[in-house]
Parts: sequence; structure tokens; C-alpha cells
Amino acid sequence: MKKQILLSFVLSCSFTALLFSCGPSREEVEQMERNKGLVKAAVPGYDIIEIDGCEYIRRTSAQGEVLTHKGNCKNHTK
Repeated sequence: MKKQILLSFVLSCSFTALLFSCGPSREEVEQMERNKGLVKAAVPGYDIIEIDGCEYIRRTSAQGEVLTHKGNCKNHTK
């Protein structure tokens, strides 16, 4: 019985350590934040605009303009 408990504990700790090691490091997160502005400007004809705390993708073409809601509003309360 003690061996099963010890084995279960070791496996749980190993699994938890594995999960925490899968995420991006602090440096990678900071690099992604710095690159966010570059990615927005990297696609010609598309812009990211903010209206009332919500982000929209704006596509401009010869036919006109289209706004697509990204679904990541910053002003929603829970």
C-alpha cells in the first residue's frame, strides 16, 4: 500500500513538473509582446483597430472596407 501511495505521489509530481515546463519562458513572452506590433503591420491590406475597448480586423480592398470582430473585448465585466 505504501509503495502505491509513493508511486502515485512521484507520478503526480513528475506530471505537474512536466506541465509547468511546457509553457513559454518569460523571455519568450516578452519577445512575443514586442513582435505583436510587427505582426499587425506585416500583412498588407489588414489592420487591427480598437473601438470601445474591442479589437477589430480591418481589411481594405478596392471594393471597400470590412470590419471583423476578434472577440477579445477588454471592457466586459464578469
